[in-house]
Amino acid sequence: MSSDRKTRIPWLTGLKGLICLQIFTHHFFLGIYPATFYGSEVPSKTASGIDTVMASHPLGAFINGNFGVCIFLMISAFLFASKIMRDDLSGKRTDLFRLCSRRYFRLMVPFAATTCVYYAVVRTLDRLAMNTSGKTLHLPFKEALKHAVLYQWFFYDTEIDGIFWTMALFLWGAMLAAFFALFDRRERWYMSLVYLAVSVPIVLKDHYYAGVLFGVILADLVCYGRLERLWGRLAGLRVAVGAFLLLLGIFLGGYPSHAPVEGTVYALVPAPGLLGVIRYDYMHCWGAFFLIAAFFLLPLSLGLNGRVMQHLGDISFSFYLLHMLVLEYFGYWFHMTLEQRTGSPLLAGIATWLACVALILLGAELLHRTAEKWSTVLPEKAAALVEKLIAGR
Repeated sequence: MSSDRKTRIPWLTGLKGLICLQIFTHHFFLGIYPATFYGSEVPSKTASGIDTVMASHPLGAFINGNFGVCIFLMISAFLFASKIMRDDLSGKRTDLFRLCSRRYFRLMVPFAATTCVYYAVVRTLDRLAMNTSGKTLHLPFKEALKHAVLYQWFFYDTEIDGIFWTMALFLWGAMLAAFFALFDRRERWYMSLVYLAVSVPIVLKDHYYAGVLFGVILADLVCYGRLERLWGRLAGLRVAVGAFLLLLGIFLGGYPSHAPVEGTVYALVPAPGLLGVIRYDYMHCWGAFFLIAAFFLLPLSLGLNGRVMQHLGDISFSFYLLHMLVLEYFGYWFHMTLEQRTGSPLLAGIATWLACVALILLGAELLHRTAEKWSTVLPEKAAALVEKLIAGR
């Protein structure tokens, strides 16, 4: 068994699987019921107006894709920081360059493979005049590969698809987490406060990177046993606090991304003075922090330890990469066609969601068994080749 398997936290893997479904569901509703994202800014498509309400309701957290991205980012930062902290506890030296290069290949290879799949699917649909999405690929294939290998990792690049702005965030967020974790030690109990303070200027630059620092704080509290010591004498309150943090995390996770805040329960949330105004991504980072912290306190996994959720968590990155390809070039067309034939928006919506998930799971399984597997082999072979060349000299 690999060291990653030995040290993995099952419910955390299951949470990744749940969140990939949540992000897909967000985009599913965004295309069919956009009022769930923009609120009253766009017309409601339901008789009850529930889609408009969900845009500014705590239960909207369950279809809030931005909240899901913040959870993904925080899990990534937590795992990277934890790796370095566990090395410190065992007296092992962390090879930061090797760790970061592996992260790059781990993200780049599946993304480059996904770019090839996009071109194969979209160009075929274009030539057969079957592309009903209204979107196509404008970059030449060679230029797109340059984006996949290089440009994508330095900018919020959306040339291939709008969802891929997150690639740079996932890469540099992990590297930033690894960098800050290098300064943490067991005896430095105050580091969580330092990271919280450091997060302020980082947030002023980009709110999403607050999630990175919060992930490092969680790693510090968990890996060095500070969380256990904190609750060692207050075991009776642990479940109550965990339940409160879970609800608070969901509440902040439902903070409107683009819908109006005025007149909703979120108008009660005060704006932090140092930041001037509240940004939805900043609130979602806090929501992700409280949510994950709650799972560390609660004795429940809520089904996230099950085999299905574990496997879904394992293929979650491939699921994320492929979900918009299936949704944009199949799902929306399938929903429109089915609704016209059945006359039932509800039936069309349920059938479309299930059909898309089935196709995405199939594609994600193939991508996980090929490109994701190669992404773990290539760095090792590249390192061995460099060592061989150096030894030959």
